[in-house]
Amino acid sequence: MIFRNCPFCNINPEKTQILKNGDSVRVIFSNPCLMPGNLLVIPKRHVEKISDLNEEEQQELFKTIIEFQEKFLVNFFLDAILE
Repeated sequence: MIFRNCPFCNINPEKTQILKNGDSVRVIFSNPCLMPGNLLVIPKRHVEKISDLNEEEQQELFKTIIEFQEKFLVNFFLDAILE
């Protein structure tokens, strides 16, 4: 379901880079970017809390968080730690 006033349902791909568009989650760079590698992992279904997501949605959400955590930990922070 798309909500007319939801900034996450109405993402403009010309202004916001979508890093992943999965079945039940979307990953974008945070805007404004608070620090390098700051991402938003957003469920596509509107819920009040994460526990309202069904099991499949929760699995995709947490799998995606772990996937991007590993990618960005290596790409953004490892170099800074070693300096």
